[in-house]
Amino acid sequence: MFLINQEKQFVWEEGTQMLRAIYWDISVKPSEQKTTTLQITFTNNQEIQYSRDGSILRVDLIEDISRKPEILTNLDQIQNLKWWGQYGKLNQKVGKWTATWNGATMKNVGGYYSNTGNKQGQWITLIENYWSQALRKEKQIYESNQPQSIITILFPDQFVVQIEMQ
Repeated sequence: MFLINQEKQFVWEEGTQMLRAIYWDISVKPSEQKTTTLQITFTNNQEIQYSRDGSILRVDLIEDISRKPEILTNLDQIQNLKWWGQYGKLNQKVGKWTATWNGATMKNVGGYYSNTGNKQGQWITLIENYWSQALRKEKQIYESNQPQSIITILFPDQFVVQIEMQ
């Protein structure tokens, strides 16, 4: 549970609530997006626990409780996605942050937080419903059998990212 007081500042409050999360059913072709019910618990230890059918799927320690934490609603992301970075003196996110998927660092995903805990500069993030079987296409321009400096990655839902190769 969480409350926002009249000054619009986030207030951490212990409690449990139900959450509708999405997942992908790969037993059918093409894969279908479905929903399931999860339980999320805000603990007195500043943790968010995600559970399903009595089993804890994920526990996030929330360092900065002055800001509303991101609540994941994608089962694959709950099970596989982790963000890594540094915290400042006031427990705010600072410096470079990167993502891992199932323990492996995701290339070109992440960005930088300012000393005040705000995202700054270029960020590459995942599409909202990114999952382990996400279909994507890479489009490269070749010259003399060599890729040129820009890759265009096409994700489902027409999401496009252009990345300059070094």
